[in-house]
Amino acid sequence: MRAELSEISSEMTQIPLEMSQLSEHLTLQTNGMFFKTVLMLLILMMIMIIGLCFKR
Repeated sequence: MRAELSEISSEMTQIPLEMSQLSEHLTLQTNGMFFKTVLMLLILMMIMIIGLCFKR
C-alpha cells in the first residue's frame, strides 16, 4: 500500500511540472490567459483529489 502511495505521489509531483511546461508552451503560442486559468483549475482539482485520497 505504501509503495503504491509513493508511486502515486511521485507521478503527482511530475504532473505539475508537465502542466507548467504546457502552460509556457501555450503562452508562447497564444495570449495564454485563458489557458493559464484553465491549467490552474486543473492543478487545483488534482490537489483536491490527492487530498481526498490521503484523508482516507
